Formats: sequence, structure tokens, C-alpha cells
Amino acid sequence: MAERNQKTIALNVQLRGNDQTAQPGLANYTTVGLAQGLVYVDFGFIEPAMLVAVAKAEANGGAAPKAVEGRVTTRVAMPLESLLRLQQQVQQVIGGLRARRKATEAARPQGGETK
Repeated sequence: MAERNQKTIALNVQLRGNDQTAQPGLANYTTVGLAQGLVYVDFGFIEPAMLVAVAKAEANGGAAPKAVEGRVTTRVAMPLESLLRLQQQVQQVIGGLRARRKATEAARPQGGETK
């Protein structure tokens, strides 16, 4: 079996929006599934008041609902290779956030002093 030479190249990609993508959709819930060689990522929104009510009911010993209804903000289908690139990009963002947090914590005065 012949091996394919796979090479990654950097490109400057500019994505243009349309009426549906002009404004970002807010998501506070995600699910990921795999079917027929594609990864499906569902981004959804659950009303924060509902989440607070569920947390309060649980904390007070009440019965939490068996299901909570939300809205799908968007669904993305992508091949596995794209998911791997997305994972790399997310890891880079998380790494940057961690480094920024460490730098901020290191710059704070020690011993609880405030100016």
C-alpha cells in the first residue's frame, strides 16, 4: 500500500459571514457525537434561571427534574481531521489563558497587601 505524503501548510483563511452567521450564537451547553465517520458537535443554550432552579432544588433536598429543555444554537458536522485541528486550537487557547492567569497571579502583591 502506498503511503501518501501528508504535509501541513499554513494558510491565511478569511471566513465571511452571512445573515445567519453575522451574530454569534450564545451556547452554555455542548454535546459531541460520532456517526458515519463524522463528528457532530451540538451547541445549545439552557436558560440560566432553569439551571439555578435545578441547583437550588438539589441543594435543598428536592427532586431535580429528570430532563431540562434547551435550544440548539447550532450543529456542526466535521470530519475527524477537523476535530483534531479544533482540539489543537482549543488547547492553544487554554494554554494561553493559563499562562495569562499565572502571570497575573505572579504580579499580585504577596501577603494580601493592597495598595
